[in-house]
Amino acid sequence: MTWFGVSFFLKEMSLINGHLWWPVFAAGIGVLLILRGVMIYENTKYWSNDKGAFIGGAFFILLSLLSFVNFGYLANFWPVIIVFLGISIYRRKK
Repeated sequence: MTWFGVSFFLKEMSLINGHLWWPVFAAGIGVLLILRGVMIYENTKYWSNDKGAFIGGAFFILLSLLSFVNFGYLANFWPVIIVFLGISIYRRKK
């Protein structure tokens, strides 16, 4: 919640353009998830506990970086990629 406030404050102070707010917010979430994964790994020294945080953080950072590149119609399909990623994770757990 704090990152939401900080990123919204940066937008309101015109330090971030309005259309760039979402990518900056997503990248910040990704960085926070990776930092959480590092902290979990440092405490447990066990990779499986923090694997999800690293993967989720990398995904959010990749998603925010893709918003700076124009892929045309392909840019509209990223929600479908998220759905298939979720289905594959769900099927692996069973």
